[in-house]
Amino acid sequence: MKKTLILGCSFLNGAYTSYDTPIPGTSWVSSLDNSKFDAFSFSGHGIITWIEFINYLVEIDKIKEYDRVIVQHSTEPRIVAHNWNKVKDNTTVHIKDVFDLMLRIRKKQSNLKNIIDYNYMYKSAYSDFNGYSLGIFSIHRHEKYLEKFSESSKSAILEYFMDIDDLFRRGDTLNIVSDAFNAYLRLVIEKLGLSYIPLFWYGRNAGGNHATDEDFVVIEEATKVLGITEKEWYENTNKVGHNNLEQARKVNPIILEYLDLQRDINE
Repeated sequence: MKKTLILGCSFLNGAYTSYDTPIPGTSWVSSLDNSKFDAFSFSGHGIITWIEFINYLVEIDKIKEYDRVIVQHSTEPRIVAHNWNKVKDNTTVHIKDVFDLMLRIRKKQSNLKNIIDYNYMYKSAYSDFNGYSLGIFSIHRHEKYLEKFSESSKSAILEYFMDIDDLFRRGDTLNIVSDAFNAYLRLVIEKLGLSYIPLFWYGRNAGGNHATDEDFVVIEEATKVLGITEKEWYENTNKVGHNNLEQARKVNPIILEYLDLQRDINE
């Protein structure tokens, strides 16, 4: 029997501490039969990176191990550039090097119910400092880095990204681009003969979220089931909107019920 490939951003990792450190074993993925899925999170990343990862699985002939792909979405579009300048032994690291490391770690730890995170793999294996990434559509990151790199060329890059972000947020451009990205992701997956199961963290709004009225939206369903407002939900998340442990315990069964994974995957 083939496995399920699960992709997502930082929200796939489950609960976080107040300092935004993921708490192992708190994701809905942890409830699944470990032998029947591979889960990879790409914190801060989105559709562009997931497509690159899927194409890499095709390139190394590993995609044939899967029959469906569950994708946990948040905001889009996410165009992320890592700092490749400071790496161990002055070696330039390609994104495929990190993908390969993720797959090797997953194979080595296949008996564990773990989620392999792209950013953690990069920083732990290749970086000789606390690495960072630049996301064109992640303004909250830029503001802290602008001050940190005020005397370097990186500040100009950050300001350029912020200008692009501002341009995309005019009118409905951000949603149009997000919809196009999502349609292409679906096309890539289904052309490979795999089932595509999207899971949206946020509903459609001006922030580039591409869920439709027919899609399952985690926050909308959670607040409805729990009888609270979205404002009340977000009052308990940490500084970047990640769930605390109590929230994860409440939302995980809702996600699993929607996906019907406990019956479908674990049988």
